[in-house]
Amino acid sequence: MIGLLLAATVVGTLLLSAVFALPTDRIRENVKESVPQLTAEGDHFSVFSGLRHTHQDNYSDAEYLNGAMVGSGAKGFYTGLYGLEYQNTEIPLSYDSPVTVLANVFDDGAKLAFKEYGKRFWNGYEVFVKPLLTFLTYGQVRHLNFYLEMAVMAILVMLMHKNGLTKAVIPVLISYLLWEPVTVAASMAFAGFFYVTYIPCVLLLAFPRFFRENHLYPLFFMAIGIAAVYFNMNYFQILSFIYPLLFTCLINGFPESGKKSVLLFAGAFLCWFSGYAGMMVMKWLVYEVATGEAILPDMIVRIRYRLSATAYYTGPHISRVFAVLRNARYVIANVPWMATELAFLVVGIVRIAKNKAAYPKIGDLLKANAPSLVLFALSAMTVITRYLLFANHVYVHAWATYRIADAAILAFNIALMNLSSGDHTKHEKVSVAHEI
Repeated sequence: MIGLLLAATVVGTLLLSAVFALPTDRIRENVKESVPQLTAEGDHFSVFSGLRHTHQDNYSDAEYLNGAMVGSGAKGFYTGLYGLEYQNTEIPLSYDSPVTVLANVFDDGAKLAFKEYGKRFWNGYEVFVKPLLTFLTYGQVRHLNFYLEMAVMAILVMLMHKNGLTKAVIPVLISYLLWEPVTVAASMAFAGFFYVTYIPCVLLLAFPRFFRENHLYPLFFMAIGIAAVYFNMNYFQILSFIYPLLFTCLINGFPESGKKSVLLFAGAFLCWFSGYAGMMVMKWLVYEVATGEAILPDMIVRIRYRLSATAYYTGPHISRVFAVLRNARYVIANVPWMATELAFLVVGIVRIAKNKAAYPKIGDLLKANAPSLVLFALSAMTVITRYLLFANHVYVHAWATYRIADAAILAFNIALMNLSSGDHTKHEKVSVAHEI
């Protein structure tokens, strides 16, 4: 597993060096053509006016575009590690509006200088963003992403049907609605999070026998954690762990007991988190070695700040519970998801009532489905813990982080599907829990 982490570090560094060596003239032209669209929308544009859950992350996208214009001439081979972007030195820097910073870069007679905005991150999204912007404008990238997102979901559904998981399609699609698909397609930042979450699920469905026979689940979850860090999935990274875990259970069957569900969850999380935390630390170490600049002390300060209940945006103190409730408000505001989720819940309850003959006592029904119910409980606890620990982050960015709740919602929908199916939970074909 250490070998995987080291290999990912080397490959990740080389990929960044390669894309930052690309010519930037055409990238700059396409970004300049894209600026009017971004400035018209602003940093947080709602795809559907008045609907708070449809905010795009133009804030991050503007940084993606700005960083894409930087070439290897800035810092040589290690330019990609610095997280650089341009700024117009004649205009006071606006930290609250990367869209404004980007627009000012193209002012007539602008005096440009580099500023660091993301040295603590890998910023691996540039591996895709820079080549795309060589040929496409920002608006065209959005259109392309919409079709790619729909293709991924279509492939996912087809593979679910092929693997005998047709009854799980509806629970999965209902959960997908909480992502707000149109908003995700219109944001490069959100799109990256979508692919890091869903593509592993597609791979699990496409090659189930390969994963089982080669005992690849531990390395697979570690690789997902690595990818989540490399592509800066710092809004709702938990989804990249729980989604593949639930699909692993759907494909292989659930553990034989609630206790084994706990072991499976804990083992998979340790593998995923070792990749996530390990790749993050490797970025800091590579940066220090390559630049000679100490970054670890600053990272410790930032981590302590993120774990505190203070935020410079909102004042000296934030209620951790209120941060959770603030995200819940955004979840509830998603009317299409709420309507389908309530309908699914009602249908599930009705089906449970009709199947009462199979399990006259509710306790027997719950016991028979303990594995999936335990996974739901653990998923919900993980989501709530994420909200409580990083209260200042999820409070300020609730318009994005409310999607973290989808990890618990998908687990709930699958558990309800099992409860209402009339049969007790399908148990695993192979001991994935033991393997992990």
